[in-house]
Amino acid sequence: MKRTILSIFCFLSTSYSMARGVVSFTGRSFFESPKEFQASTEFITDVRVEEKLRFDSLEVKFNLIASADHRYRSSSYVDVNEAYIGYEYNKLFISAGYHIFNWTSMESFQPADIVNSQVLDSDVESIKKLGELALNASYLTDFGILKFYIFPKVKENFLPQAQSRVLDGTRPVTSKVVLKEEVSDSLDHLQYGFGFEETYDDLELKINILKSINRNFAIVGYQNYLLVPNVGIVPSSGLETFYFDSLNITTSGTYFIGEHTLKFEYVFSSPDNKDIELLTANGVIRNIDRSLLALGYEYQINHSGGLDSMFFLEYQRALKGNERVKQELYIFQNDFFLGHRLSFNDAYAMELFSGFFYDLKRDEMFYLINFSRRINDQWKFKVGYRGYQANESDNLGLSLLDGDDEVYLTLYRYF
Repeated sequence: MKRTILSIFCFLSTSYSMARGVVSFTGRSFFESPKEFQASTEFITDVRVEEKLRFDSLEVKFNLIASADHRYRSSSYVDVNEAYIGYEYNKLFISAGYHIFNWTSMESFQPADIVNSQVLDSDVESIKKLGELALNASYLTDFGILKFYIFPKVKENFLPQAQSRVLDGTRPVTSKVVLKEEVSDSLDHLQYGFGFEETYDDLELKINILKSINRNFAIVGYQNYLLVPNVGIVPSSGLETFYFDSLNITTSGTYFIGEHTLKFEYVFSSPDNKDIELLTANGVIRNIDRSLLALGYEYQINHSGGLDSMFFLEYQRALKGNERVKQELYIFQNDFFLGHRLSFNDAYAMELFSGFFYDLKRDEMFYLINFSRRINDQWKFKVGYRGYQANESDNLGLSLLDGDDEVYLTLYRYF
């Protein structure tokens, strides 16, 4: 199916149009002395090529991304974010191929965005997604848009090289799918779901129900282990990533009140198998029902001279499990985010963004600031800083990134 879609796209795009895209070059420098196996600088090249064609009722879309890490080869990847063929008939739209699903409208916390697998080496504040193979149907009714989804297989999250600062020297060797009665090595599992979208005056509402393999709530650990006297529990198998077959319910909403915007997102995920015991860095655990709630507020101010400011205030909380379990399962389990974007609205598209995350339970912080500006019609740059502050070294929460403070410069070339 993938080859067929790519072949059709290549024929149409060659015959009718030119693709658009961007190449970016990023250099990072880390403040603190790295561990023995880690570098103090990184250089990454990213490419995005996209095209969208429309022929009467037929729609073809293609979006390819690639990333090359010049130091860690296995941290490089190529992904077909979008490559689908869609057909519209009256009030029905059907598309087949690779899709990116956007079920969120919040700036930082996005618990409702559960379909696409993720690039776990992404920036913490903007996780990249991987394309999901799906059959997608939408039908417009008098009371809203009904949606139906079929996903024929599971795509794994992308993990960088073990020496990366995200993994700190330890990388799972395989992935497994935890079903109700078994643990499977195969990623070919049929998944499906239903959705509903509607706008009620100033309220936008989305609801989705999926029976799917949840990639957002994966557990990294060992399935086999032994209790050794005078030593403790030791693994007897390789480190693996476990994805659980789950019932997933998400809802999100946006309500506009003049210059004020209120937002909320909620996800509930119930794994079919809650009995399997896995050895993790924090001991032997079982998976549990997951539940996350995020609330958001945005306010826009127009300044003199054409400038405008957008203020963001968001809060996310885990609702299931005791405090220790929540800290083991989520990076952001009781956190708020405060951010500000200043847009200059000039010919150079200058923008200044700043913000910080604060964990109310663990007293941890993550702060960032960046500035971007166009150089000319083809070139743009962004320069920024990310900093982390954690008070504990327990491999939970933001302590995973403590010491990874960095400055970075990115150059973009559009074509």
